[in-house]
Amino acid sequence: MLRNINDNYCKKGTKKSCGVSCTELVSDNILPSATCALNIYNKEGGFSNWPAWKNNCQNLDPNRFINNCNIPSKG
Repeated sequence: MLRNINDNYCKKGTKKSCGVSCTELVSDNILPSATCALNIYNKEGGFSNWPAWKNNCQNLDPNRFINNCNIPSKG
């Protein structure tokens, strides 16, 4: 779950710039969090404005998070 999306992008119980309420971001359903992250990514020109990403993820290969997920290839 993306718990690093702060209240700059949502307000408790309301919808703001990412289009998802903060209460949806802490639910077990990850779709609202993924949607919010994608909206922020598109709006902000990537994740470079997120200090947590710059400090923890910027130079890491994201494939390590999905290597064992058995995601079927397209084609």
